Amino acid sequence: MAKWQRMLHYFRTCSVVEWEVWDRPTRFFHWSVTGLLVADLITGWLDPAWQLDRHLLLGGVTAGLLMFRLLWGVVGSEYNRFSHYFQSPAQVYDDARALWRGQTKSSSLALNPVNAWVSLLLLLIVFALLVTGLVAYGGEEHMGPLASLVSYSAGTYGQSLHEKLAVLLLVVVAIHIGIVRRESQLTRVSLLRSMVTGCKPMDVDQPTEQMRNANVAWAMVLGMVLMFSIDHTSKALGQLPMDGWRPLHYPVAYQEKCGHCHWTIHPSLLPEEAWQNLLSHMHDHFGHSVTLNGKEAVTITSFLLVHAAEDWNTDAAHRFRKLMPDPDQRITNHPAWQKIHLNIEAAVFDRPPVSSPINCPVCHHDALSGRFDEHAIHIPKATAASHSPLQDEIPSAPRQ
Repeated sequence: MAKWQRMLHYFRTCSVVEWEVWDRPTRFFHWSVTGLLVADLITGWLDPAWQLDRHLLLGGVTAGLLMFRLLWGVVGSEYNRFSHYFQSPAQVYDDARALWRGQTKSSSLALNPVNAWVSLLLLLIVFALLVTGLVAYGGEEHMGPLASLVSYSAGTYGQSLHEKLAVLLLVVVAIHIGIVRRESQLTRVSLLRSMVTGCKPMDVDQPTEQMRNANVAWAMVLGMVLMFSIDHTSKALGQLPMDGWRPLHYPVAYQEKCGHCHWTIHPSLLPEEAWQNLLSHMHDHFGHSVTLNGKEAVTITSFLLVHAAEDWNTDAAHRFRKLMPDPDQRITNHPAWQKIHLNIEAAVFDRPPVSSPINCPVCHHDALSGRFDEHAIHIPKATAASHSPLQDEIPSAPRQ
């Protein structure tokens, strides 16, 4: 019974001898973002590529809460405003030394200087994670508001930085928890309970002479202006042409000759030299002899060479741009293809509706566009009766 009483003690309202330091909006932000960041880390590190949408959704909710906290830090109640977070380096140093030596005996209504700086650093890291996530999404996937502004190389760098910031976040959170625990031990004031109930004892120190209340009206006005600005900017950026990708029209000759045996492979999946090697051996094209008349040869050759991987700035083009050691230039033997499909069971490629490793459009719904976005991946369940539409045209489609 005593255990339940201690748990309920954390959730009761402030008594007459306590100050409500942390208001409910701030506490809601704190614990909501804590849970969201845990979910973000789990989905970012453990989810397969085709479940990227869950990570993006969690990141979007986190971004909305962060915008609220930035507004509340300006117009919120007294000790939730950022004016109490900016401490001088001398104060931070003195407070850190006192905590280290165990000399801190009294708490304060506001955050101690060290934790104030750490809290600001956490907010900055979360903001940087959101920005680098948008950069990576725009550069590598050509999606989101930055798709028209960020190159693939910038997106790759953003992805690398995004992963490093995630590790840094865990380190700073550990420091934050350590400081809270240390100060709670020395001052005998449970800071964990304070962040749950918002209450601190009156005897920790005296409140400031001018206790400012939250200005909800200003928060609503500023929030609406901020949301309108972001929505307008995102729509304007979304109308710009994407960097490194464009819609592509497949020539009829390519569709008829190549699409008769397998899907009309997007030219960005092989570099120019690899396409030249393939086109020069059409008499023995993976065990089949393909005959092209003069006009068909010119049309298909120019189409594939002009739009080869070097002409694109997509993730797929960069992955497959390197020449393969396989002289036959089989896409499924490319190291990039092998790495991407490393965790896919081999049986998936043999059973309907996939039935072939080269039958990309079954799992990649945007394969014909050459985008190969992660969120467009859907691995179908095995069906005994269903089969690939390509096999309707030729039952023994060559395995490439």
